[in-house]
Amino acid sequence: MLAVYDLAVSPPTYDFIGFLVTAERQRIRWGEKSITFVIVGGPKNGFREDNLPPHDPEVRRKMLDNIVKPMCTLLPTCDSVLEIPRTELADVLAQHTRIFPMGYDALSPKPAYGTKFFVKASRAQVLPLMVNDVQKEKGLIVITLRQSHYWPTRNSDVAEWLKVARALIDQGKRVVFVPDTESDGSELEGFDVDRLASTDITHRARLAAQAELNLSVNNGPIWMLSMMPQVSIMAFRMVAADAPAVSPAYFASQGLPVGSQLDRPNHKIIWQDDTAEVILAAIDEGFPDTKRKAA
Repeated sequence: MLAVYDLAVSPPTYDFIGFLVTAERQRIRWGEKSITFVIVGGPKNGFREDNLPPHDPEVRRKMLDNIVKPMCTLLPTCDSVLEIPRTELADVLAQHTRIFPMGYDALSPKPAYGTKFFVKASRAQVLPLMVNDVQKEKGLIVITLRQSHYWPTRNSDVAEWLKVARALIDQGKRVVFVPDTESDGSELEGFDVDRLASTDITHRARLAAQAELNLSVNNGPIWMLSMMPQVSIMAFRMVAADAPAVSPAYFASQGLPVGSQLDRPNHKIIWQDDTAEVILAAIDEGFPDTKRKAA
C-alpha cells in the first residue's frame, strides 16, 4: 500500500499525525501488510503556499526531516519513507493499486490531515504508534512545554508548571521537563530537563512511554503521543479563541466539543487553563474508568 503525503496541500508539522493514523486505518480495512509513505514536494520552496507559520523554508525543511519522516518509524507497519520529486510521482503511482488517500489526484490533491482524523482513530481504538523495549519508571512524570513565538496564548504558563513540578518533587516524584525547541531552557534551571526529547521524536516517544504520566498543554507532540497506547496523558489549555484550530467552534466541528474526551482510559483532556491548582487537582483525581469502544 502506498500513502502519499502531498506538501502542496499539507504542512510538514505534527499535523501529519492525522494522515498517518488514517492511512493505518485504511491499511487495516484493505488487509495490506505494510505501508510505503511517499512525500512529494509543494510549489513554494518545496512546500505549500500559505500564510501559516513557520514561514522560513529552512525551518519547514527541518520539521519535515525531524518530525514527519521519523514519525513514520514509530508505526510498526511502515516499511519505508520516500521523498520524491513531483516529476517522478506518476511512475511511482503506476506501480501501486492501493493508494491513500483514496482517489488521490496529483494534479488536484486534497488534504487528508486534521484533528478529526486522530479523534476518529482514538475513538476506534486504533492507536498504532509504538516504541519497543521500554520499561515504566514508577514516579516519573514528564512535563512538555509549549513556548512558541506564534500564537502565544496557546503557550504553557511556565510559572504554574514550575509550581506543579515542585509539588510533585515534594511528593517523591521524578519530574522531567521537555522544553519547546524555541526555548533555551533558562527558566528551568535547577530542574531535570531533557533537551534531546525536544528535537528527537524517537527519544521523545521513548521518554513518554517510560513515564508514569505525561502532562502538557494542547500541542503537536502531545497529540502524537496520544496515538501511543503505552503513554498516559493529561492535556490542559485546549482552547485559545485568537488562534486557529483551537477554538471551541473548531473542536466541535472536529467531533471533540468542549468537555468531551477521546474515550481512552489513560488519556484525559482537562478543558481548563494550566494553573497549578487545576493541574494538581486533575492528577489527584486520576483517570476515569472509561469503557473502550470496539474498533
